Amino acid sequence: MTGRFTHEMLVDYCRHLGLEPFEDDFYVPSGRAVLIELYGDAHEREGHTLAEARAGYEDLTRRVCREPVEWKQLTPSGEYPAYDEAFPMTGYKPFAKPTPWDDARAEFEQSLKRYSSHPVEVSLSVGLEDHGTLVYPLFEITNPRHDVSVAPTLLEAPAAVREYIAALIGVRHEEFNGKSVYDAFYPNRKQMAVIRKLYKDDGLYPFHQPSDGVYFTLALDKMIRMTTDLRLTSDLVDWQNALAQAGPKELAAPDKRSHSISWDFRLHIQEKEDTIWNAELDDRA
Repeated sequence: MTGRFTHEMLVDYCRHLGLEPFEDDFYVPSGRAVLIELYGDAHEREGHTLAEARAGYEDLTRRVCREPVEWKQLTPSGEYPAYDEAFPMTGYKPFAKPTPWDDARAEFEQSLKRYSSHPVEVSLSVGLEDHGTLVYPLFEITNPRHDVSVAPTLLEAPAAVREYIAALIGVRHEEFNGKSVYDAFYPNRKQMAVIRKLYKDDGLYPFHQPSDGVYFTLALDKMIRMTTDLRLTSDLVDWQNALAQAGPKELAAPDKRSHSISWDFRLHIQEKEDTIWNAELDDRA
């Protein structure tokens, strides 16, 4: 088939139709383009350059580009060029329509920067609540930074709520005395038994989510208190309870909420933390 319908014939037919799909200028005639990133399991997709696709994946002189990571495919060698070299700065600034939450968004971004050693950028997402969450943090290991989307409801929350959630997002990627949150505070088996008993005493066991998520949340809460001046208070708990009852997509009954990570029970754990994090149970140096 390739001998009867050659690549040159395809190019010639396209030109008769006024198309130049094999020329770079055809895709960006104005000299300005938009980069679209695909998220998902990198092992499920493979990216190939035009030359690789035309070569039929045989006898290639350049390595296969597995996953289109940022601008990796823009250079023949597949190496990472300087950002300005790949995307020359044109002075263009995206249009942003002012919103009632702009000041709160900027303040939340500053709060995140206080608890993170990586660059932080916060954007507003008016549809985030439709997915059952008020904040969505994205952390890229290859390009260490926090890209955080927040819902208006969170930006309208009391300052103490926004500050604690900022710490919750930032601190989890930091270290405590050179240790990660897992190494520094993740409970051992003896401590897990105490935590489960506390849940059972309140009628909240078995957990409503995977147990490792419960233990990690409590460990992170402990790390926040050890690295900042923040503590859970009844004000934060009252706000979450009011939000749960006001939400049209959530049942107001307390026993229908996810008690595994609810702030009211984390406050209870915080008040009982001496029974969990003590020298008799915690055998870490």
